[in-house]
Amino acid sequence: MFKVGDFVLFGRPNGEQTFGRIVKVNPASYLTYGLEERAHNRRGVLYRVRKHHVSKVPMPDITDWRGCWRETI
Repeated sequence: MFKVGDFVLFGRPNGEQTFGRIVKVNPASYLTYGLEERAHNRRGVLYRVRKHHVSKVPMPDITDWRGCWRETI
């Protein structure tokens, strides 16, 4: 589903979600690099996360960024 280099959110469905990046893909899990602080850990910590605890990051659509920029002026 995801590949190395993808930005993801990981964590339990009803728990804390952390922003990270996929470093390695295994059959049952991903090795993720945390890009924000999580509980008592700093940024840059590696986490082994089960595949069902990883979700896609909702990224803004930047295909029409010029129109959005003009509206804010």
